[in-house]
Amino acid sequence: MIGLAHAADMIRFIYDNNQVYGSELRAVTKNYSTIVQIARSLEEAGLITIKIKTSPRVTHTYRLTEKGKLVAKKLKEIEEIIVKS
Repeated sequence: MIGLAHAADMIRFIYDNNQVYGSELRAVTKNYSTIVQIARSLEEAGLITIKIKTSPRVTHTYRLTEKGKLVAKKLKEIEEIIVKS
């Protein structure tokens, strides 16, 4: 179960940008270890994929799975309900 702060924000951020690099996730939270922890949990839950490129430097690329996209859409629906209230 994902009970981490910023997890929903990370899912929505990736959804809005289709694909993001690890450095871009600092827009969600400044703490890199928090980003890594959330990303691992989201990956284990089958919501994101993480692609690691090692050359010329280590780069982490994050994308939503189909399941992750469904969750992101539901989060957006919830946000719309809250904003309209």
